[in-house]
Amino acid sequence: LLYAIPFIAQAWTGEVSFFIPVPWLDVSRSIETSYPGAILGIATDIGPIATGLVIPFAMSIAILLGSLGVFFFGNWLSVCFNRSPTPWWVPGMNIALILERSTLYFWASPLIGIGLAAGIAPLLRHPSVLKRVIHAVRYPRVEKRRTDFISFKIYVIPPILIGLSASILYYYFLAPNFLLAFPWIILPALGMPIVYALMEGRIKGETGMSASAPPVAQLIYYGSGYRGVDVWFVPNMMVPGGLLIGTTKVAQLTKTRIDSIYKMWWLMYPVAIGVGFLYTELFWRMAPIPSARYPGAAIFWPVQAINTSVWIRGEAIGVFRPDWILMTFATGTALYIILS
Repeated sequence: LLYAIPFIAQAWTGEVSFFIPVPWLDVSRSIETSYPGAILGIATDIGPIATGLVIPFAMSIAILLGSLGVFFFGNWLSVCFNRSPTPWWVPGMNIALILERSTLYFWASPLIGIGLAAGIAPLLRHPSVLKRVIHAVRYPRVEKRRTDFISFKIYVIPPILIGLSASILYYYFLAPNFLLAFPWIILPALGMPIVYALMEGRIKGETGMSASAPPVAQLIYYGSGYRGVDVWFVPNMMVPGGLLIGTTKVAQLTKTRIDSIYKMWWLMYPVAIGVGFLYTELFWRMAPIPSARYPGAAIFWPVQAINTSVWIRGEAIGVFRPDWILMTFATGTALYIILS
């Protein structure tokens, strides 16, 4: 109903028409007189609905309350009390524009602080987690309901060395001045993926959903004082491994050999890259990206561009607020410790 019928209709008539709003039914304009700046919509894509039916009900309620607290009441209060450096809301805005503008002029810095709290607070609250991880890596053992353990020499050391070497080459070719000025960037590149994996694995296990990694690399770029733009477009080597954690756990519970999963990844990854280029070309020939055919790109690409711009030049327009980052980091950490 949502996608197939419009595609078939376009094939017959040559015109694009959606019978159901994609990807949500926007009711923000209907409430803007009472709650200016608030976001309110009803998802029409089955993906979020299916996810809500699978994850624990209490977690669904928590996600709902968090979303309302930020993008409904938070946006509304920021407009009512004019807390953003630049007025960002005008009547008649839709969800996509409200999300874009509120992210740029109000939420960019608080979300950075909350993201850092999500990654660091669990380690402050449960420091034994890191100890258990180090012990498990040094002394792997087979437990009940689990299959083979991961070979440290085969499945841990080589990927780390290959990934780190490739990352250094990225910096060398794309941002050589930054690498020569700040070679110590290699050290956090070794340690942060472990912290990210712990954070994302915990959130994945408790909520069934993936989480964005805290922007440590961006903080390093910003704090270094480097004024070049090139480093901001180097692929980030401090990336989490939550997807691998979830798949590995499923393999353990279903008594599937873990090394067979990794061999399949290594075999299929080059194929997937080639097929990915092919599908991207086919999608692009069907319709421009972004366009009405691909509303997700039209909505979220500007937000991603805004988030990048906030880091690069955000301080110049007053939207990068280190004090807000510290305040929300402290608040998020305190809330986590209290609620846990």
